[in-house]
Amino acid sequence: MDGSAKICWQESTCGPLTCPGCATESKTLSPILNYELEQYARRTGKRVTFSKEARDRFLKFAGSHDAVWNGNFRDLNGAVVRMATLCAGGRITIEVANEEIDRLRRAVG
Repeated sequence: MDGSAKICWQESTCGPLTCPGCATESKTLSPILNYELEQYARRTGKRVTFSKEARDRFLKFAGSHDAVWNGNFRDLNGAVVRMATLCAGGRITIEVANEEIDRLRRAVG
């Protein structure tokens, strides 16, 4: 885990943190997303990756004001786990990412 991911992870475990307040840019969220994928692989033994289009789309959404991360990075982790579980062949496609983004938008109402 690089420095920005470690700082955000530490802050998220120590107290309230709004993900976009901490990470409004994909360059900040990208290492956190990598970390979550690594953790998923460790827990499940299944390596999952994003297509470039899906990764760009999800990072753009995740860092936007449309994304509400009430549970800090636990919500981000939940989104990654859902996409990793639902994807075929260990590859998160734009369709899977868009479905998760739609689900997250519906959840906040």
